[in-house]
Amino acid sequence: MSQAQATLRTQGSSQDGIRGFASIRDLEVLRTLIAARKTTAAANELGISQPAVSRTIASLEERSGRILFRREGGRLVPTADALALYAETTPVFEALSRLDRFSWRPQTAEPLRVVAPPTIAHHFLQGVIAGYLARYPEDRIALDITTSPDVFATVADGKADIGISDSPVQHPALIREVFRRSSAVCALPAGHRLAERSTITAADLDGEAFVAFARRLPIRATLDRILAEAGSRPIIRCETATVVSAVELVREGVGLFPLNARGPMRQSSSIAYLHPLSTLPAHLEVWTQCMAQRLLIENGRVTGAETARGTIRAARGVVLACGAIQTPQLMMVSGLGPAAHLRDHGIAVVADLPHVGRHLRDHVAAPVVWETHEPVSGWEICPFEATMMLTLEPDAPAPDILFHFGLSQVYLILYPGPSWTGTCPSS
Repeated sequence: MSQAQATLRTQGSSQDGIRGFASIRDLEVLRTLIAARKTTAAANELGISQPAVSRTIASLEERSGRILFRREGGRLVPTADALALYAETTPVFEALSRLDRFSWRPQTAEPLRVVAPPTIAHHFLQGVIAGYLARYPEDRIALDITTSPDVFATVADGKADIGISDSPVQHPALIREVFRRSSAVCALPAGHRLAERSTITAADLDGEAFVAFARRLPIRATLDRILAEAGSRPIIRCETATVVSAVELVREGVGLFPLNARGPMRQSSSIAYLHPLSTLPAHLEVWTQCMAQRLLIENGRVTGAETARGTIRAARGVVLACGAIQTPQLMMVSGLGPAAHLRDHGIAVVADLPHVGRHLRDHVAAPVVWETHEPVSGWEICPFEATMMLTLEPDAPAPDILFHFGLSQVYLILYPGPSWTGTCPSS
């Protein structure tokens, strides 16, 4: 079938009047316009005229009976129907992309693609994979690590050959095979009153401080049901997504707040580690007042940076740590980020990374201060000496509010400009 003859068809009846409404080329124009958001940019990328792009979209809308774009402030914004069609056709274009790279020449065997959640990948599969490769030296394995729910979706979508998970499989497109069974255990801090027992029941956990799994994980629903059936109501102090973090929280004791502090004042990494040194180590050089302006990218790798003081080139690697705002900004001015957004600002696209610069969360705080009846003696730790995390929304996947408790003896007086002055009253 030629490309011009290929059409997208729906299964079942054609009562919506959209059966066979789009060719592969039509869909390519649609997908390109969604990414570019402007007909001129889409036309340049496709190598056709701007009117041709407009005619294709108009024809698609007429044949499908759907509005695919609306115009806002000189830009074309895809509708929900357009985005749904984009998602539905993504596997088709991924397959076509693989055909573009296809070669009739003999190729190296594809790796066995394995996907697993972090705990299994880090603490079980490493030895298994090493043993397998030692036994079959000609084989290769590609290990992907993701959340337990995503393991099933990754295999079902054909992006992995084997998924390993300790969660129940409930997917019609997958075949499950149980290869290992184990008993549940309860991790306890050393010296806990239940630590000497050989068996701990759900009822024994009633009223105990408890580290729970995140609500989005299937195992959380199972544990909640077991506890409810036993009439047990442990006090959930923290929620986490992995077994490793849960065990470490238990080991450290939940309820204490880790602080980057020395004495009563919080410390930056520079103050904590560099300022105490009389001289810097021979292998360390620090440039101050030196704003990074752009990353140097060669053959798909970051090899250095252009700065206000000149170009820095790395011999081994580059660590980018400029904070939640400056890090994505530096990446985007270097061509790493959402392609359409970069083109809008005249930046050449090096890699289309749609999530760079997005999903930022504001750090909103509302202080509530009480005056004590008695004078407060000098304190020796950071004011925030205790913390409490709560879940207010019933379906929230994790705690959604954080309380700090502590003395409020430090007042920061902020002035416009680059500097601030801090005062600490003596009484």
